[in-house]
Amino acid sequence: MSSTSNEPVYVSDIAPMVKDQALSPHPYGLDWEQHLADIQSLTLHHNDVIICAYPKAVSFGDYVRYLQQMETFMKENPDHPVVNVSFEETKRDPVGVVRRLAELMQVDASEKLCEDIAVACSFQKMKMFAMNEKSNGPENIRTFLVKDQVLPPQPFGLDWEQQVVNIQSMKVRDDDLIICAYPKAGTHWLWEMCHMLLHGRVEYETRAKEHLMMEFVSKDALANDDSPRIFNTHLYFSLFMTEKMKEKKVKLVHVYRNPKDTVMSLYFHYRQLLWHSQDLREFVQEFLRGEVSFGDYVRYLQQMETFMKENPDHPVVNVSFEETKRDPVGVVRRLAELMKVDASEKLCEDIVAACSFQKMKMVDDTLKQYLQTPLITFSQKLYRKGKDQMSDVTNDMRIEGYKQRLSKNHMFVKSIQGY
Repeated sequence: MSSTSNEPVYVSDIAPMVKDQALSPHPYGLDWEQHLADIQSLTLHHNDVIICAYPKAVSFGDYVRYLQQMETFMKENPDHPVVNVSFEETKRDPVGVVRRLAELMQVDASEKLCEDIAVACSFQKMKMFAMNEKSNGPENIRTFLVKDQVLPPQPFGLDWEQQVVNIQSMKVRDDDLIICAYPKAGTHWLWEMCHMLLHGRVEYETRAKEHLMMEFVSKDALANDDSPRIFNTHLYFSLFMTEKMKEKKVKLVHVYRNPKDTVMSLYFHYRQLLWHSQDLREFVQEFLRGEVSFGDYVRYLQQMETFMKENPDHPVVNVSFEETKRDPVGVVRRLAELMKVDASEKLCEDIVAACSFQKMKMVDDTLKQYLQTPLITFSQKLYRKGKDQMSDVTNDMRIEGYKQRLSKNHMFVKSIQGY
């Protein structure tokens, strides 16, 4: 496969041919020929069930040939236990499909159980798990739906429901600060600035922000960090903001970014994970529908704006990624004022210089040794100029429906450039 564009060609874009079938790249880097041999030598049990289907992607060869092979098999093996079911039939008569599956599997299934299964597997219930269907990775890297927010896997095996309870029951301190942002909005940039202001000197934080990300740390880690604590989170406001936080006036730094740049940065971030090889156009459409990890960007902004309108006296600094690039010294001054720390003009300027993209790239290698999450399987560049790899695909984000939804967040849209 050759490319005439300036965009990089990824290994995952190249579909290997194995015995006349174009296959997607193996998610674990295994040899396809050997893997097929392993499958064909597998010891099977009498109660095994195999679900076989053509995928959504085109990297599994000819669809007609796929159907022809299935039809040939059934004609040559008329007694083989097979249930053929179409997507359309499953939509039209899900209870009937469940009954046929139960019969094939030789399991007792009451009418109520069949109906309950059909309801639980309805599109309304399942749509937020769209990424699961596309994931080439193992079970522990699939997304979860927690109180209407799509969330990524827990890298340390924590239970999402319990983790939300842990966050909401956390003992709040007067000097706590939380940096809240949708993923890839520029959290790490602000994380370093806040820590330098806290310590009163230009010194990079030795811990990666993931070590104090509210959704990914244990209850003890949340409680035992020394004051003043600086947490960060990508959670919806409704999942982490508690009445205690409002009463204590916990300081908030809210970071947001042009959605086009956000989705591009998010896409390439996921591309660096071995399990993700999704098409960009498809990913953008999922982003528009709010089906990517951490959910709907517009809804995220709406919750923040609602909170500010209902709590006008709460200490919050709203800062866009674009503003931080345009006037970084001004942003540092605003952070210092929020944190109530003395910061000379020189310190503010030194922090800006230390937190430039050029400097942050230099400390990237140092930071990586602290990223101890199983989800990070190889080098992830935290600082990449997304526009260098921008695609016309993001023009899809100019559709009127999305623009209208976004424009309702007047508080934030007016400071976002380029959208």
